[in-house]
Amino acid sequence: MAEPSKAIPTDPAVASGGAPPAGEDPAQPSKKGAKKAEAKAKKEAEKKRKAEEQAAKQAAAGAAASEDLAKDNYGQIKHTTKIEAENVHLREIGEEHIGKTIKVRAWIQNARMQGAKMAFVELREEGNWTVQGVVSASAEGKPVSKQMVKWIGGLKLESFVAVEAVVQKPLEPVKSTKVSNFELHLGKVYLVATAPEMLGLGLGPASRAVGKLDEEEDLSEAAAGLSVTEGTPTASLASHLNNPAMHKRAPVSQAIADIRIAVEDYFCEYLRARRFKKFHPPSLIGAASEGGANVFRMPYFDKEAYLAQSPQFYKQFEIAGGRKRVYCVGPVFRAENSNTPRHMTEVRKK
Repeated sequence: MAEPSKAIPTDPAVASGGAPPAGEDPAQPSKKGAKKAEAKAKKEAEKKRKAEEQAAKQAAAGAAASEDLAKDNYGQIKHTTKIEAENVHLREIGEEHIGKTIKVRAWIQNARMQGAKMAFVELREEGNWTVQGVVSASAEGKPVSKQMVKWIGGLKLESFVAVEAVVQKPLEPVKSTKVSNFELHLGKVYLVATAPEMLGLGLGPASRAVGKLDEEEDLSEAAAGLSVTEGTPTASLASHLNNPAMHKRAPVSQAIADIRIAVEDYFCEYLRARRFKKFHPPSLIGAASEGGANVFRMPYFDKEAYLAQSPQFYKQFEIAGGRKRVYCVGPVFRAENSNTPRHMTEVRKK
């Protein structure tokens, strides 16, 4: 009967029948094994640390989602709301403001979301001075939270806001705004006055010539007329008259008003240089100032009064009173029933 085979030892020392290498304790692991164990322990510790950090971040994000940490940095403005930063107009923003915190009060001309954590707004001030504003949610939820970004992205167009922001250089010029070489990184946004759900007159149509001359117009017809189909739509005369604030916000309307005032100033300057004296005639008078012209009559207590057609009588009074050269700038009224958008019922006479 054959004998069972014996296992062959793998350790060279044992296989050769000798003792373990000198200096090594058979009960202790080798140096190589110790290094491996140490590296493994470090790896496990690092893995644990990262897991704890991730858990902490998730917990913070969950807390921020349930509790708005930036709730004091946005919303309806209150009498206790304070923005300590320097007040700067958009036309004044320059290189010296980069990195500085400023305060701006302006209208929301455009607002759009860029994902859930970022929004862009276009702020307008003084006619057509516009600048891009950027708001991005912080990882910690403060000073800007996701709720704040969502609120800003949903602001109604033409709402008036007060903002605190840091002036920065954009990666490239913003072509859609007049202030193209700078942008505002918003930290606080407060709503001063909200716009209606639907504007009766948008800024684009307000900047164009009157479309229809109808004095009466149904609101649904006005809204249909303002729908954008081909380019910027026009608005009727009724829409302009029913929305005077939006009509005056249009840059073209402000430019026309500025030109009129400048012409009037130059006119007065010219006459003053020639020793003319300015006076203020009344607009409500007791008798028609010109014969043969249509006048606006109105009751004046128990008498009848008229809107002045001309300051001619009062110029004569000034001359009779001892003045040599006189002039005035003021409105005159003529009851001329015209079918044009601009006619002579009320004009400024010089």
